[in-house]
Amino acid sequence: MAVIRFHSLIMSAGFSNSLEVDYAQANRAADGFRFFGADELGQLIDDACGVAAPPAEGDEPTELTDDQELELLELDGRYYELVPTDSRLVDIFRRYLAEHPEQFEPLR
Repeated sequence: MAVIRFHSLIMSAGFSNSLEVDYAQANRAADGFRFFGADELGQLIDDACGVAAPPAEGDEPTELTDDQELELLELDGRYYELVPTDSRLVDIFRRYLAEHPEQFEPLR
Protein backbone atom coordinates (compact mmCIF):
# COMPACT_ATOMS: atom_id res chain seq x y z
CA MET A 1 0.00 0.00 0.00
CA ALA A 2 2.90 2.37 0.73
CA VAL A 3 4.03 2.13 -2.90
CA ILE A 4 0.66 3.26 -4.21
CA ARG A 5 0.25 6.03 -1.64
CA PHE A 6 3.69 7.47 -2.17
CA HIS A 7 3.42 7.14 -5.94
CA SER A 8 0.26 9.22 -5.74
CA LEU A 9 2.06 11.90 -3.73
CA ILE A 10 4.99 12.01 -6.16
CA MET A 11 2.75 12.22 -9.22
CA SER A 12 0.74 15.02 -7.58
CA ALA A 13 3.53 17.18 -6.25
CA GLY A 14 6.97 15.65 -6.82
CA PHE A 15 9.52 14.51 -4.27
CA SER A 16 9.98 17.82 -2.48
CA ASN A 17 6.37 18.15 -1.35
CA SER A 18 5.87 14.40 -0.95
CA LEU A 19 8.75 14.10 1.48
CA GLU A 20 7.49 17.10 3.42
CA VAL A 21 4.01 15.58 3.65
CA ASP A 22 5.04 12.04 4.64
CA TYR A 23 8.75 11.26 4.91
CA ALA A 24 8.10 7.94 6.71
CA GLN A 25 5.81 6.83 3.87
CA ALA A 26 8.71 7.36 1.47
CA ASN A 27 10.87 4.90 3.39
CA ARG A 28 8.08 2.33 3.38
CA ALA A 29 7.56 2.87 -0.36
CA ALA A 30 11.27 2.35 -1.05
CA ASP A 31 11.11 -0.95 0.85
CA GLY A 32 7.94 -1.88 -1.01
CA PHE A 33 9.50 -1.27 -4.41
CA ARG A 34 12.45 -3.45 -3.41
CA PHE A 35 10.08 -6.19 -2.23
CA PHE A 36 8.46 -6.22 -5.67
CA GLY A 37 11.86 -6.31 -7.39
CA ALA A 38 11.95 -2.68 -8.49
CA ASP A 39 15.28 -1.97 -6.80
CA GLU A 40 16.07 1.03 -8.97
CA LEU A 41 12.90 2.77 -7.79
CA GLY A 42 13.66 1.91 -4.18
CA GLN A 43 17.13 3.42 -4.55
CA LEU A 44 15.72 6.51 -6.26
CA ILE A 45 13.41 7.15 -3.31
CA ASP A 46 16.30 6.55 -0.90
CA ASP A 47 18.32 9.14 -2.84
CA ALA A 48 15.50 11.66 -2.54
CA CYS A 49 15.18 10.95 1.18
CA GLY A 50 18.91 11.59 1.55
CA VAL A 51 18.57 14.98 -0.11
CA ALA A 52 15.63 16.06 2.05
CA ALA A 53 16.43 14.31 5.32
CA PRO A 54 14.21 15.55 8.13
CA PRO A 55 15.81 17.41 11.02
CA ALA A 56 16.93 15.47 14.06
CA GLU A 57 14.33 15.21 16.79
CA GLY A 58 14.17 18.48 18.66
CA ASP A 59 15.72 20.51 15.82
CA GLU A 60 13.73 23.12 13.97
CA PRO A 61 12.73 22.23 10.39
CA THR A 62 14.65 24.13 7.75
CA GLU A 63 13.76 25.12 4.23
CA LEU A 64 15.41 23.18 1.45
CA THR A 65 18.20 25.00 -0.31
CA ASP A 66 17.96 25.83 -4.00
CA ASP A 67 20.52 23.08 -4.69
CA GLN A 68 18.43 20.53 -2.78
CA GLU A 69 15.28 21.60 -4.64
CA LEU A 70 17.12 21.28 -7.96
CA GLU A 71 18.40 17.82 -7.05
CA LEU A 72 14.88 16.71 -6.10
CA LEU A 73 13.55 18.06 -9.41
CA GLU A 74 16.14 15.95 -11.23
CA LEU A 75 15.05 12.91 -9.21
CA ASP A 76 11.42 13.73 -10.10
CA GLY A 77 12.37 13.53 -13.75
CA ARG A 78 14.06 10.18 -13.24
CA TYR A 79 11.03 8.82 -11.37
CA TYR A 80 8.71 9.96 -14.18
CA GLU A 81 10.95 8.20 -16.71
CA LEU A 82 10.80 4.95 -14.73
CA VAL A 83 7.09 5.27 -13.88
CA PRO A 84 5.50 7.32 -16.65
CA THR A 85 1.99 6.11 -15.83
CA ASP A 86 0.19 4.20 -13.11
CA SER A 87 0.20 1.14 -15.32
CA ARG A 88 3.93 0.76 -14.64
CA LEU A 89 3.03 -0.16 -11.05
CA VAL A 90 0.66 -2.81 -12.39
CA ASP A 91 3.47 -4.19 -14.55
CA ILE A 92 5.80 -4.37 -11.55
CA PHE A 93 3.18 -6.22 -9.51
CA ARG A 94 2.28 -8.60 -12.34
CA ARG A 95 5.92 -9.50 -12.85
CA TYR A 96 6.27 -10.22 -9.14
CA LEU A 97 3.07 -12.29 -9.15
CA ALA A 98 4.30 -14.33 -12.12
CA GLU A 99 7.62 -14.99 -10.39
CA HIS A 100 6.11 -15.74 -6.95
CA PRO A 101 2.62 -17.21 -7.42
CA GLU A 102 3.00 -19.27 -4.25
CA GLN A 103 2.74 -16.09 -2.19
CA PHE A 104 -0.79 -15.42 -3.34
CA GLU A 105 -3.83 -17.48 -2.54
CA PRO A 106 -5.97 -18.08 -5.64
CA LEU A 107 -9.32 -16.34 -5.80
CA ARG A 108 -12.28 -18.65 -5.52
